[in-house]
Amino acid sequence: MKRVPLLLVCLAALLFPAAALPVRGVPGERIARSTPLPLDSAREEMRVGRHWHATRILRGLGADTAPDPALRMLLARAEAGWGNWAEVVPLLEGAGRPGSRAAADELFLLGRALEESARHDDAVEAYRAFLRTAAPADGRRAVAMTRLARVALAAGRTRDAVETLGAVPASTGVVLSSWAALEGAELRARAGDTAAVALLLGLVLDGGARDAAWRVLPRARLAAGDSAGAGRAWVAARVGGSPARR
Repeated sequence: MKRVPLLLVCLAALLFPAAALPVRGVPGERIARSTPLPLDSAREEMRVGRHWHATRILRGLGADTAPDPALRMLLARAEAGWGNWAEVVPLLEGAGRPGSRAAADELFLLGRALEESARHDDAVEAYRAFLRTAAPADGRRAVAMTRLARVALAAGRTRDAVETLGAVPASTGVVLSSWAALEGAELRARAGDTAAVALLLGLVLDGGARDAAWRVLPRARLAAGDSAGAGRAWVAARVGGSPARR
């Protein structure tokens, strides 16, 4: 068998680096290409935190118009990775195949994108769809419930928020639900909605959140024009508090 001159082999490797070359001693076998496929490159870019670069690769592959939901979901994750939420929404709206894990992933990310886009009512529905679809043991359920409550409050749907936070299992989400309730109470306090504030403060069970909640009710009463009630609330908040609070 004629041997290929070493110089020619080296020139071929320089000119055609992606080409497969015969493996010496194994007729017909080829060396696998070392250049990664574009989809693998996009995943690697996401793995190391270069999400914008991943979106360029995926859009170059036509992922934004692809019929494959997995490819669109990958692009949506990449867009979310660098905070481009406005582009996530059109990729995922209408997502969901009841009973599938893929649907739960899509719906949770859609809820986040709608929340970040200030489409609060739509975000409520996306999170509700996630909760209907996700498995009972899905660790994101408590997070979704607290986020649902937050966007419901932002949409002025206080009753929905209170009911949702009250349903968060204490065993998995008491810290999340307590801080979400406190955040909601502070939001309603600025509007002088003392009734909503009282309901939400009743859901603040975590110790750290309770320590931060003492000034919310007095402020709500003051915002409502009830200066006498605000004064009584300040006095009540002082009793039993830390020296700094007093």
